[in-house]
Amino acid sequence: MYRKFGIERYLKARRFRKTTREAAASEETHGGIAAERWEELREFRATHPPKRVSVAGTSWHYVASGEGEEVLLLLPGGAMVGESVFTRMPAFEDRYRVIAPDYPHVSTAAQLLDGLAGVLDAEGVRSARVLGPSYGGLVAQCFVRRHPERVRTLILANTFVPPRRMLWPAKIFLTLSPFVPLAWQQALRERTLARAFSGVRTVPPEDRAFWREYQHELISRLSKAELRTIYRLGIDLVERFRFTPGDLASWPRRVLILESDRDIITPEQRAELRRCYPRAEVHTFRTAGHAPWMSHKKEYLSVINEFLDINRKGQGA
Repeated sequence: MYRKFGIERYLKARRFRKTTREAAASEETHGGIAAERWEELREFRATHPPKRVSVAGTSWHYVASGEGEEVLLLLPGGAMVGESVFTRMPAFEDRYRVIAPDYPHVSTAAQLLDGLAGVLDAEGVRSARVLGPSYGGLVAQCFVRRHPERVRTLILANTFVPPRRMLWPAKIFLTLSPFVPLAWQQALRERTLARAFSGVRTVPPEDRAFWREYQHELISRLSKAELRTIYRLGIDLVERFRFTPGDLASWPRRVLILESDRDIITPEQRAELRRCYPRAEVHTFRTAGHAPWMSHKKEYLSVINEFLDINRKGQGA
């Protein structure tokens, strides 16, 4: 039965990869939004050369640009690379220094979170506004608990409080992963990330094609060892912290929660996040899925800028 289940999942993964390749092939001849996005990414890469710093022996790569004395730390989601925020980062550069890091292949929460603090140190930054979407929201929640003095305000976008019941199946998968074909693991990760924008009518199909192909390029480079490091890191982030309403009682800063009514994050998970941050302001995007920055970009940026502006006036630079 287990072998049958595994074979079925493997075949589904292979079909998903075939669909992804077909979407990529069709995109090459498409002149719409997908082509514009690729050109936008090329321009971003040309104007935002990556920077590098070594923190405790680990090499960190990141992009940093923008004007202003205040800093916005823009954490990537499941793509794990700073340049994946290229459609949002320029919108903040006229008023903030924006830093978007890659997550290096480290396996412990301490390495990741202390490394982020090290990137801020390298840029001469004492504290920053932190924006964490999706997986970046988990990282942001852990970062403010380990380094509360480095966070001026916190924005949690389309994320959730990870239940500890996730640990057991995650550990089982980690144990079995050496025996799982690399192609299956890569396809499973692609399938998971694609859920962020699949099935939401407000996201144009050409945009979905671009992000599928972009994520495919990123994931196809990952080895088994690198994927296992990602699994270990996710487990450690959940194990090392308790997410309760009182654990940030001594941290007086403001929190903004961004959620969507058609998110893959369930209503129960959204309610748990709000419960964990009882003082947070909450904004809900209507008819939006997991990536409102894609489908509701104008509203998304407006809400964030309004929140940041209030904090700039109230706290000073």
